Amino acid sequence: MTRLSLHHTGQCRHPEWSTRRDRSLRPCSFPMHAAVIDRGGDLTVFDPGYAPRFMTATSPFPERLYRWMTPTDAPASSALAAQLGDRRAAVTTVVISHFHADHVAGLADFPQARIVCARGAWQHFRALSGFSAVRAGYLKSLIPDWVEDRLTFADDLPARPLPPGFAPMRDGRDLHGDGSVLLMPLPGHSVGQMGAALTGADGIPRLLIADASWSVPALRDDAPPPGLTLRLIGSAAEFRETWGRLRALMAQNPGTRLIACHCAASAQGEACGHP
Repeated sequence: MTRLSLHHTGQCRHPEWSTRRDRSLRPCSFPMHAAVIDRGGDLTVFDPGYAPRFMTATSPFPERLYRWMTPTDAPASSALAAQLGDRRAAVTTVVISHFHADHVAGLADFPQARIVCARGAWQHFRALSGFSAVRAGYLKSLIPDWVEDRLTFADDLPARPLPPGFAPMRDGRDLHGDGSVLLMPLPGHSVGQMGAALTGADGIPRLLIADASWSVPALRDDAPPPGLTLRLIGSAAEFRETWGRLRALMAQNPGTRLIACHCAASAQGEACGHP
């Protein structure tokens, strides 16, 4: 039986207009939710989120630019590892949707886990350094040396058709070999970004969309980020294509629940953990 819980790991602030073009320049708080998928006591984490080491990683230059651009609050009590407590030892898999720092700061807290990401995401992360890495949203010091030895690339997992509730998405990669969690590419926001499809114990299909949109209401309203934001991300063309596919999914499957990492609205109705 598969159960999903969301955990608020911290938050950052930047103008809401930068995430949906119909809003103002007023600064807005964006929570970062880590998702924990419980398969009968075996835990899978989808993006561990913020942890206090984010603040350490953004102390030197040019990494400090990251913190200046997106002021961040990441207290120790909010880290996913702190919220899980003794259950942290039950985490056997950590899925990284993409390597932006707000999604991976907590990764070092799970050295026992298999790490799963897209091959392209890892290659892009490894290829950049210095200012180029920071501009891409990466903080290299957040990824421990042991990660490379524990990597599994989603591209190499078995392909499996997605259930009808995720149409027009067709195929996913079977994370555990039992169809309980299927990974699929959601490119655009960052190179190699992935989402995860699962059906909860309540029978509701859920799609974790990472940062394919910063909010589900923006998707519903067809209010994408402005052109300036799209020019700064991985690929504006791929972002728009993914955006269109997700809107089509919402239209065809109104009972499917989309969950964005930074969206408070999409977390409503889910089991949520807070420090």
